[in-house]
Amino acid sequence: LEKNWSPPWTPTVSRRVVLKEIQKKNLNELLALIQKSGITNKFTQAAILSVVYKESSFIPKNENLNYTEERILQVWPGTNLQAAKDSANNPEKLGNLKYGGKFNNGPTEGYKYRGRGYNQVTFKSAYEKYSKLTGVDFVSDPDKLNITSYAAIVAIKFFLSGLPNLGSKLTDYYKNPSKNINSFTALEDAVGAIYHVNAGPGKSIADVIFDSTGGRKKAFEVSEFFLKVAEDGKIV
Repeated sequence: LEKNWSPPWTPTVSRRVVLKEIQKKNLNELLALIQKSGITNKFTQAAILSVVYKESSFIPKNENLNYTEERILQVWPGTNLQAAKDSANNPEKLGNLKYGGKFNNGPTEGYKYRGRGYNQVTFKSAYEKYSKLTGVDFVSDPDKLNITSYAAIVAIKFFLSGLPNLGSKLTDYYKNPSKNINSFTALEDAVGAIYHVNAGPGKSIADVIFDSTGGRKKAFEVSEFFLKVAEDGKIV
């Protein structure tokens, strides 16, 4: 892509989010921890809430890999057709196919270290990293990442540590020349950058914009709602 290429950031639809009481409780606790961690920028706060909502709806959970053959090919367009057929409606097989042998996963550990928590942390290397950063052993017991207090801490550390890894993309495309998590001046840039971090900082702008899962579009659609929550300091 050309350096001055500008992607279509803002979706055509903005929608209201209806949350149950447990989701509101978890959201408020997460937002309080975001504030306490030093993330004061309202655009960044809204972006994190939007991505977490897209990933887990504020209920930490295991990644659902029970995909049809068609969905597998949509999310991972380069998948071998026979492999997609063999892995359809078989979460463990699909997890090992797509995640096995990558980022410290053994060939049969892809399913074990599938996405969990508020923002669907994936791969053994990430479980190892956040075990060291928090002192909680997520490696031997990955499901601990679905405990709300741990999920919140890990999500915040994930975005704080991951944002600088966007490198030049952060300055060239997300209009944040200082590369500081509190320096975004527009909601669309914050959401784009935080979503990109969650999808993988090493991914190209083009791959993220392609949005094979539809998750980026969903995060943008709810971002104005969560900006209002961030400005209010809580949801009631």
